[in-house]
Amino acid sequence: MYRASQIRQSFLTFGFLITIAITVALVLIPVNQREKLKEDLTRAARMYRIGYASHIALENFTDFAWDEVHIFLPGTSDVTIKQRLGFYWQGTQLDLVTEPEGFALLVFVKERRVIRWVWMPGNDADFTHLADQSPFTPQTAIFFLPFDDDPALQVIR
Repeated sequence: MYRASQIRQSFLTFGFLITIAITVALVLIPVNQREKLKEDLTRAARMYRIGYASHIALENFTDFAWDEVHIFLPGTSDVTIKQRLGFYWQGTQLDLVTEPEGFALLVFVKERRVIRWVWMPGNDADFTHLADQSPFTPQTAIFFLPFDDDPALQVIR
């Protein structure tokens, strides 16, 4: 009886440690990847503004494969995110939808799994106007900025 109790306790401890490791991997490890993606997209918008690019194709600024990108606004409920993604995403439990107005949450999906997400501020490239039009595929996520002083991205159709 004592041995069975020890084994059960070991399994519970192991399960707890695995849960902590998964949480750390989901939250901390991809931070550098998200920051790089944010910097790359901001740089793309700036290059567009000074005439070095005719458009902004998200596929050219991602170093990972993805099937679609969804765009969400601050305050979007986890129920709405689940409906739009078509599956439950654990990221909604991490208070990801609490960024201030003017930000857009870009969620990149590959084979029904979130592989990268990033909060984009709207000062250089404003994705908020595109939330109702998402998801976009790598072939359709091609945008332009219509005016020199307006950061609102528009879809190239």
